[in-house]
Amino acid sequence: MLFQPANYRSYPAYANSDLTEFERFLTAQPNKLPVAAFAEGSAFHQLVLEPRCGRPIPSDIDRERLQKMAAAVRTTRFGRWALQWGQKEQPHLFRHPATGLLCKCQTDLTLRHGLVIDIKTTRARTYRQFLECCEAYQYDRQAAFYLDGLAAKRFVLLGVQKTAPFQVFYFEPTADAIGQEFIQQGRERYNRLLSMIARSSFRPSSWSHEYAGDSMMQLSELHTSQVSLVTSLVAC
Repeated sequence: MLFQPANYRSYPAYANSDLTEFERFLTAQPNKLPVAAFAEGSAFHQLVLEPRCGRPIPSDIDRERLQKMAAAVRTTRFGRWALQWGQKEQPHLFRHPATGLLCKCQTDLTLRHGLVIDIKTTRARTYRQFLECCEAYQYDRQAAFYLDGLAAKRFVLLGVQKTAPFQVFYFEPTADAIGQEFIQQGRERYNRLLSMIARSSFRPSSWSHEYAGDSMMQLSELHTSQVSLVTSLVAC
């Protein structure tokens, strides 16, 4: 199977979002995809990263608001520079050294000298609230997963408010010691999950039917000693 943006989700390699699916099973949470939020996020990323691609945006999405959000990114000096010079929505494959599992990620923006940028939408009203969202949504795990997988040097999260005044928050965890703790926390999380996956028969539901089966049946084969690690996983 060729690896390209069109079949990124179904390609048989583990993405950060697949780790979330696995974690939800371990913690007995339903793996329900937020369809409306996903559609809006995809439309926003299209308006920011591929404004001329021509793909239609669903009529039930507030295009005008998303355009204001996209414009807010472009009005920042950093955002304008990154969008001008960065490679957009690039899929990447890499192998996890400790387990040998094939992994994947798709970066919003990559630039020279090992800089990776990910753009998020947020309901945060302040910078502090945005940092709290980064913890709550486990962006630490994503940052570490991307940094390690791509051997990148810098990782930047740009958070764009979903409502006026459409502020853009800049968080670069690779910039200081506190941020490095954030990354190390995420590194421990993704390594633990991949280690557990390697000892199971888990196949993400997003994989093509050629590779995926009934995930719930496959996951039930996990050894009880693995499931006993859930308490420490949630505590981290």
